[in-house]
Amino acid sequence: MKSTVFRTLPPKEILERILHKLHRPLSSLPCQVSKEELQAYQWGDELVELVPFYIPSILHRFFDKDTMLPFQTSTILRHLLRVHGYSLVSKETMTNYTKTITYTVCTEAPTPVLDEEVVVSFP
Repeated sequence: MKSTVFRTLPPKEILERILHKLHRPLSSLPCQVSKEELQAYQWGDELVELVPFYIPSILHRFFDKDTMLPFQTSTILRHLLRVHGYSLVSKETMTNYTKTITYTVCTEAPTPVLDEEVVVSFP
């Protein structure tokens, strides 16, 4: 797939190493990753290896800071997955006023299907 954020396509090995560190190899797709797991992910050499592949206008958003923000980890992972034919789909659930976000790594973006009753109430 043609990328709008990368100059050249990053090698798939970087993506495989990231998923391996998350204990989710590409061979076990589809798999789920929690928001907490992505926030706790420690970027190692992968981050340094990705710098030459990003275009300059996108590069400063993710790599000029000393620490990674939580949304940046999921966004970088989403960029890598997309160019290699995979996708990262998020699902939010509310239980007792607590929002939980779960990400699913899959080969293609599934069509959203409502399998639960949805109740929206306004005061």
